[in-house]
Amino acid sequence: MIELGDGAVWLWDKYGDTIVEWLQNKAKEKGSEFAKEHWEKFQWQKAEQRYKEKSLKLYGTTRVLGNPEPTELEGIFTDLYILNKPLAARRYSIDQLHEADNHKLHGEELERHNGVALVQEETSHRLFILGKPGAGKTTFMKYINLQAVQGKIEKTPIFITLREWTDTKKSLMEFITEQFAICSFPDAALFIEYLLEQGNAIVLFDGLDEVNKEHNPRISKEIQNFCKRYDKSQCLITCRIAATDYSFDGFHYVEVADFTPEQIEVFVSKWFKAEPKKGELFSQELKKAQHRGLCELAQSPLLLGMLCLAFADTMEFPSRRAELYEDAIDALLRKWDTSRSIQRGEIYKNLSHKLKKQLFAAIAHKTFTDNHYLIPEKELSGYLEWGLKKLPQTDTAPDGKLVLKAIEAQHGIFIERAQKIYSFADLIFQEYFSALYIAEKLDRQKQLLQHMIEPRWREVILLTASLLPDGDDFFSIFQTAIDDLIKNDEQLVEVVQSKLQVKESLVLQNRLNITSERHLTDAQLETINDYFVARSLLLECLDLATVSDRNSIISKLWSKKTGIATLGASAIGSALLFGGLLGPIGLVAGSALGWWAAVESNAKEKEEDADVSKS
Repeated sequence: MIELGDGAVWLWDKYGDTIVEWLQNKAKEKGSEFAKEHWEKFQWQKAEQRYKEKSLKLYGTTRVLGNPEPTELEGIFTDLYILNKPLAARRYSIDQLHEADNHKLHGEELERHNGVALVQEETSHRLFILGKPGAGKTTFMKYINLQAVQGKIEKTPIFITLREWTDTKKSLMEFITEQFAICSFPDAALFIEYLLEQGNAIVLFDGLDEVNKEHNPRISKEIQNFCKRYDKSQCLITCRIAATDYSFDGFHYVEVADFTPEQIEVFVSKWFKAEPKKGELFSQELKKAQHRGLCELAQSPLLLGMLCLAFADTMEFPSRRAELYEDAIDALLRKWDTSRSIQRGEIYKNLSHKLKKQLFAAIAHKTFTDNHYLIPEKELSGYLEWGLKKLPQTDTAPDGKLVLKAIEAQHGIFIERAQKIYSFADLIFQEYFSALYIAEKLDRQKQLLQHMIEPRWREVILLTASLLPDGDDFFSIFQTAIDDLIKNDEQLVEVVQSKLQVKESLVLQNRLNITSERHLTDAQLETINDYFVARSLLLECLDLATVSDRNSIISKLWSKKTGIATLGASAIGSALLFGGLLGPIGLVAGSALGWWAAVESNAKEKEEDADVSKS
């Protein structure tokens, strides 16, 4: 437990005679008696110590999804950065958002402020802090409370979990007064009023989106009146993005930014403070190309903590990344609210967890196939209405726009990148849900394999393979699709045979000499490259899949369909490194993890080779 320590700053003592005089005048105004002698003898420091200790006990820890034990806040908190303007308030077109290497997608053109420093600025007297689910809003408010308790912010913190207050059905002042009961004031309400009127408090309203909808009008009005009445005291409100059917006068609306790579490093080093070597290994693994999707998840503090928990046990990320994505989506759809006993009134609440995923899967596949990462609000609302009509348990015609706002606010699966322009929260969610849709039917998998040599589809293909309960049929059609690339060109079949009938040492070195293939056209060389890229991808998929006979699938891959002799078992493993091996000249190195780069390299080398031939 965090201790106040010898260096604790005591504010209430400083008020001295001023507070007694103010309390006496206030009592006269209200026509009540004032026990002056009790206030003059009141032990301010002892009362403040009790209040601060209670505050630390209630708000000095944070919850990490998957960990039943609370985590001490000071040991894990990583500075949050705040965007000076919500992303959804920007006015951009889809083309503009695609500019600048996607920097605008994450608001990198907006001013970013250190959250704690921002709160301490005079201009931050009223802040309405928006954030995606799991962005760290509550943790940030708890940390501000901690800073005030420790005297680093010289104001008395009043932390109000809005859901708890609304459940009591008490007035706001009654609820606040209860928090000070431990101090044994002669009249706690009078003291609180003094703090608020004099501007000596910082009031932290946490979780406006968690309030039951039926209470929204009353809560909104009471907070508005409270802030107007006590205009000298600082007030902060947190709320999920898209749950903002509220307009609070005088508040500056800001948004919690995604974690940067530097923030991720800090968080990980704090998480693994007791085991720094494990933390270093985590960071190294996360930066690997095959974990690009995990890097996207790590931008959310909630999901980054989940990744740290998963890694701590095994010292590696699961090879079947779909398992981690599934856990992340489950966290956003269900677990995070459940772990905090939050029940939200969902517009589409009759849909089960499974049906929600089916809805997202259909939309993800449609938009990914159309190469639409950014989706206009009207179009996405239409997809939701279309999808909901196809699902059972939807008795009335859905309002797609209302459903979209509910999904964004409650789960964060979709987010508004600019005014009326949406996307999936991360590209990996769109890829995962696309794979989920494809894995349901074999004819969808056949269509998928038409894209087997397109870099954009690689992660979807890998995820599809790992999601299949039985991948035998998938690999059968995958093998056929690969053979179809060269089966009608005898010259290519002969070249492929010659390249695979090499000494095992060359396979293991991941090097093939193709300088002798100048008799082939550029189109044929490209086809050979595609052939080996596809074979490499199949073998990588096989490593993730559930199949009845793995060896049988491998032997078919090297069968006489193309007249290729079976290679030894040790060479089969290294065949995973074939991606992007073939180019028009020289020795070309490649790997299953970097085959897309090799394809680009081959194209450049073809141009160079053509220049050499001309000269």
